[in-house]
Amino acid sequence: MGFDGYIVVFLSIILQLLGITTAEINFIEHYCNFKYDANYTSNSQFQKYLDTLPSFITSDASFHSFTIGESEKVYVIALCRADVKPDACRSCLIDSNSKLRELCPSEKESIGWSDNCMLRYSDRTIFNSVSTFPNAYAYNPTMAKNVDPFNKVVRSLLDHLNDKASGGNSVIKFASGNMSTADETIYGLVQCTPDLNPSQCKNCLVRSFGYLRNCCNGKVGGRVVMPSCNFRYEIGRFYDEPHEAAVAPPPPPKPIAPPLSPPSKGQGGKNQCISNYSIRNNGNKCESHLVDYLLSHFTIGESDDKVNVIALCRGDVKPDVCQSCLVDSSSKLRELCPHEKDSIAWSDNCMLRYSDRAIFSNVSTSPYVYAYNPTMAKNVIGFNKVLRNLLDNLSVEASQGDSVLKFATGNMSVGGRVLMPSCNFRYEIGSFYNETQKAVVTPSPQPVGSTAPDNVLEFVPSVRPPANGKGGKNNSFLITLSAIFAAAVIATF
Repeated sequence: MGFDGYIVVFLSIILQLLGITTAEINFIEHYCNFKYDANYTSNSQFQKYLDTLPSFITSDASFHSFTIGESEKVYVIALCRADVKPDACRSCLIDSNSKLRELCPSEKESIGWSDNCMLRYSDRTIFNSVSTFPNAYAYNPTMAKNVDPFNKVVRSLLDHLNDKASGGNSVIKFASGNMSTADETIYGLVQCTPDLNPSQCKNCLVRSFGYLRNCCNGKVGGRVVMPSCNFRYEIGRFYDEPHEAAVAPPPPPKPIAPPLSPPSKGQGGKNQCISNYSIRNNGNKCESHLVDYLLSHFTIGESDDKVNVIALCRGDVKPDVCQSCLVDSSSKLRELCPHEKDSIAWSDNCMLRYSDRAIFSNVSTSPYVYAYNPTMAKNVIGFNKVLRNLLDNLSVEASQGDSVLKFATGNMSVGGRVLMPSCNFRYEIGSFYNETQKAVVTPSPQPVGSTAPDNVLEFVPSVRPPANGKGGKNNSFLITLSAIFAAAVIATF
């Protein structure tokens, strides 16, 4: 496997390191290679791409469509009900990926529907076209009191919702509502994959309504699911209002800022790409955040073609935010450094570094970048003395950490930061960190292809929040400082 292939494997390893486990999910129905004949083998490139599929589902949107790979591709459509909250949506899609691959272990084209989401993937393009096969339906066997009036109201409700959903945008094509008969109130929901245009969505739903007579005639509840659209109705409410992230169009991509300072002589290298893509200035506020908490270090590959990886999140960053930051950093860093084997990037919550050279167990202070708050302290000499004392104290505390965590925060009675590959610090006159996360941390994995250790360590951080809580008065400033466990970093301060 080449260097690029190992970087792809990195995405799936990050998910494993964060302890993401899959829960049992119940599909309404699923299909493997419906009227199609294409299979993949164990350890093939297609399988490796499927391994990384969850790492692409990082935003709060209810719809995801993306392609993994280049020559051999995996086309993916992932759709949640627009009223399902982002965390539940993400869990549903990740669990669906695991379950679908269990049910369809070698088929290249598979689809599964559950109550909250649908996942579909294939080796052939599936975007921007109406697909009504395969499909499935389910119903409540209880009959309505007056079948004919009930059927008419169901169809009127669904037609009304079709008009609303098909008029949606590229982010959401979803509608819910209710109508009443003399005996019951009927609640309905319809949805299309947002890659369809309005007429495609409308036509898909009309074709799904055609199954009403066969599946659900007079029944008090029913649903039909298709790859491109679905509907459901019940006599009890079963949906919520669409969540904000599902309704709002996606924000435009943030501009990539250049490094705050150019690398000094000797920092660069022939195969090195120095990238700092999340430091931005806004008036007098410096909005970049430092990297402060080690997640893992590991090696991918064997013989001479290896990728050595260090992935570090701030100690106060929650696990799901850490996961998203590292997965996004891997994608962004490969975009900014498409050919370089030695790359590093710092963002708001994490640092990612990889190389074909050994980078473990040694202090690395180049490349580096710094940032500062331009506001001057009232008493510069006194301020600098207090600052140095604080940093010295935190250096001692962080250096006494273990192989899982070298991180310290604290405050004393305007702002600055320095980022290096092996350590970093930041200080401000306002609180900018949370309490250190309590988490389950697994040891770094063995190289790909070997057996991973069985033991799992649970640690309780020794770092305590300031006595007055997270916040501080304006005349106090607060610090975070951390070091990668493999290096004796603190001695360099």
